Amino acid sequence: MLYGSSGLDSVLADVAGPHWESSRRSAPGSGSADGFLTLPTLSERVPVAGLYRWRTERDLAETVKMHFINGPLRPADVESPSGALDAFKQAFKAWLGRIGTETQNVSYTPVLLEREAVVEMVECRCNDDESSLASPLYLALEMADEGLYTLARFAPAAQQVHPLLLSSVISILDQVSCRTGLIRTPGWFLYQFSRYHWEHNESATDEEALEWLREMYEDDQESIQRRLPSVVRPQIYPDEVRQPPKVKGRRSKSIQLLERELAELQALAGGEMAKVCEELSTLSRLLRTAGKRFLLGDGIDGQPIYSLATVVIDENSLISELLDDHFNYAHQGGEETYFNCFIPFSTSSAAIAQQYRDLALGFRMLNHVDRLLGALNTF
Repeated sequence: MLYGSSGLDSVLADVAGPHWESSRRSAPGSGSADGFLTLPTLSERVPVAGLYRWRTERDLAETVKMHFINGPLRPADVESPSGALDAFKQAFKAWLGRIGTETQNVSYTPVLLEREAVVEMVECRCNDDESSLASPLYLALEMADEGLYTLARFAPAAQQVHPLLLSSVISILDQVSCRTGLIRTPGWFLYQFSRYHWEHNESATDEEALEWLREMYEDDQESIQRRLPSVVRPQIYPDEVRQPPKVKGRRSKSIQLLERELAELQALAGGEMAKVCEELSTLSRLLRTAGKRFLLGDGIDGQPIYSLATVVIDENSLISELLDDHFNYAHQGGEETYFNCFIPFSTSSAAIAQQYRDLALGFRMLNHVDRLLGALNTF
């Protein structure tokens, strides 16, 4: 080790005569041996690690600025912001308040997330989702719990009003789920069962399912019999509801009632049944307005553990078993989250206004789903 400059000089300049030597004492040479190269004591407030984020703050500030200029966010709603993100949060919260997102039966909370937070949740996946995270800011619907609604008491009353009313409720909820966020319906439960026991064939016959079930359960006849399609489907999604027969005298072949038909039923029905028909009619109209656009689901799949709501025809042991299996698997895995989807805020000036129109339409749909579930729950 070097205890002074003279040793170094003698090596570099091996010539006769006097050598240059500093008049100052060597710092190592003037101290005790155990003090040489000792690291100083640092305060606990000094960070021990850092995160390098290239252009993150600048990208975020530019995106926020574009949304204030081209979107419905109002600077008047911002008070003493600590930065661009805080300003956006205040203005976006005020915008949500104007369009209305408070619900009683649909469970979700809008959350704003920076890119780094989303990366941490999706980088463990094998499909390279993190490479698609181009926006510095994301909207997600946090779903930390869900309510379960049964149609057991509504079903017989609906049958008296119209043979397709129950099918229409489930069909419309499925369509809203596709455009907004996960709503578990009988179709979800049937798919879950078929993927594990019937090789994804929801319409499998007993004969087709027997081959697969025997491979799984061998000589366990009891386990095989209770997993046959003829036994399972009536408990989850009966064929007369899933694929109802054509109603005599009705021209349309759709299993879903048309807006006109729902309006007629609303006028004839009374009480909560009229409210059900009204909300179904409104949701049909909003779905027609949305077309094929994904209003609250156009982004990276959050692989959610929970849903906005669960709607079943009858709450039975098989339904409970499927839900328990889902939750147990999700909590043991590492890819599921409490978010439905990570929606990137647009970084294109031309697309920002349309994005807010889609978001507003999506939240409006969920408001009407909330009212529909409230009406269904009164039966």
